[in-house]
Amino acid sequence: VVYVGARNLAGAAVGEGGPGTYAAGGSGDWLSFLRTRAPTGVTAWGGSVAFDANTNWYFGAAPAGIGRSQIDFYSVAVHEFAHVLGIGTSDR
Repeated sequence: VVYVGARNLAGAAVGEGGPGTYAAGGSGDWLSFLRTRAPTGVTAWGGSVAFDANTNWYFGAAPAGIGRSQIDFYSVAVHEFAHVLGIGTSDR
């Protein structure tokens, strides 16, 4: 599952993406259930991607159609989905 949305992102960021995590509280049984509910060997539930709501996006397919002040949505989407898959998210 990958959740996708738009919001005002800080600074010059036009997209943010990453693998899924969780934060929870409750009984030990509940927390154990949350940690072990995925199939064996699966640790991440998916991820999320946010796109900047104020960006002048280009949604066309022809590179010649993009304007000087536009950002190519497809390129940013591919980049951010790579982060969902774990590419470029390691601390090492």
